[in-house]
Amino acid sequence: MGCWNKTCGISNLHIYAGQPVYVFVLEENVNKSEYCYSTCLFKPCLLPFSSEYDDYGGGEKSSGVGLPFILDALRENLVELEVGDNRYHDIAVKRDDFNIDKFFEACHEDRLFVGSPRKIPVKFTMMRKDIVDGILQKFTLYDYVTKRDLTYAECLEELDSVIEEWRSLLASTLIGQVALATKNGSLNHLESERKNDANAAFSKYIFRDLLFLCRSSENFTPRLMGSLRDRTASFINLNQVITNLVTHSQKEQLKGLLADCLKGIFIGTFMDRTRKLWTPGGHEGSQNTDVDGHKILLSVVRNAIDYEENSCSNDNWPHYLS
Repeated sequence: MGCWNKTCGISNLHIYAGQPVYVFVLEENVNKSEYCYSTCLFKPCLLPFSSEYDDYGGGEKSSGVGLPFILDALRENLVELEVGDNRYHDIAVKRDDFNIDKFFEACHEDRLFVGSPRKIPVKFTMMRKDIVDGILQKFTLYDYVTKRDLTYAECLEELDSVIEEWRSLLASTLIGQVALATKNGSLNHLESERKNDANAAFSKYIFRDLLFLCRSSENFTPRLMGSLRDRTASFINLNQVITNLVTHSQKEQLKGLLADCLKGIFIGTFMDRTRKLWTPGGHEGSQNTDVDGHKILLSVVRNAIDYEENSCSNDNWPHYLS
């Protein structure tokens, strides 16, 4: 089909070859009855990675702290496929050679699935870096703990204190004590059994407990962990990824991962607020770069918002909307 411009998943603007983008992996929502949310069709992994559009529907020069974790999770949950009837498009998808290039290729050929026994299609959406970065500079989230609006930059400033708090809390738990014993080589058979029990409990409950313990502190922890659990892709357990990094004291890696998770949370909330849906980019094959329609849309939406806001204090505004 040749080359084409990708469509930005948040602005619907064109994405041209070589343009920096954020990539969000999408998992098809098998429960199509949930039309209340931006995730009614696809559930995102709120851990974006960076890439550049390659002009053929995929990305190149991909990077990001979370990218290896995303690929590992996809690889672990992958539905392996043999070459199909059409050997040019029905490509084989195997764990052994699954990498970022195969991810983009398999998505393009509709050959990427996760889950068992139910095959769940996996896609992705690209968002222009300039658009996302601009939103992150201006958009705020309301923190019900501190009763104030927080910017992305303010949340980043709190990462160090959040990580230290998690590490302190972890050390006081059973799993933290067992992990320390393991590190010091003093784990006996009885402690080994306790470790297995503690690991299971920690993986399932620790961040729920951390939420309650952290609610009195002035950080974004409750919103962060809650957002990672709600209506997101199931092929990757971000709570478990974070848990492992906390357990193994990988502070810099953890900090980078949380910074990218925050991008996902802010953009995910922005998608909800603007009534947008998570979907793979459409208009595959189009090289259109016309922005006149966007300008018209911006203008008429601005006029409609201005009229609505000004009319809210007007006696002529319909009673049922007051």
